[in-house]
Amino acid sequence: MKPSAITHALVLLLALPGTSSVLLAEEVDAAATESADLNLGVEDCTFPVPPVIPDGATVTEEELRRAAGGVREYQVTMEASLACIDEAEAALGEEITEEQKSALNTLYNNGYEQLTTIADSFNQQLRIFRARPPAN
Repeated sequence: MKPSAITHALVLLLALPGTSSVLLAEEVDAAATESADLNLGVEDCTFPVPPVIPDGATVTEEELRRAAGGVREYQVTMEASLACIDEAEAALGEEITEEQKSALNTLYNNGYEQLTTIADSFNQQLRIFRARPPAN
């Protein structure tokens, strides 16, 4: 069985340090089951694995450039996943239930939160990198 987007969303929130969301493994399993039970049509809307954000205090310029590329790639892929969720909602049309709509909104919001968390984290580390004294 292919993991649903909801599974990816919740697992990735667990993996992101510093997020305000603390989720348990049981919640991940429950969300995956709920997704299947609600027939949301999001099986192909999987979220990408977030890139590793290096420590701005110790990263080299080359490593930071590679990380920036990873963040850009993540952003493009995540935006496609969010668009996929929008398309799944549109495909349900007028037959969509409030429960389905709520689940899709939660999924979308989780993805968007991940996207902004990654961007904020990278920008914070970039500021730390730029604030370092120049190497002699």
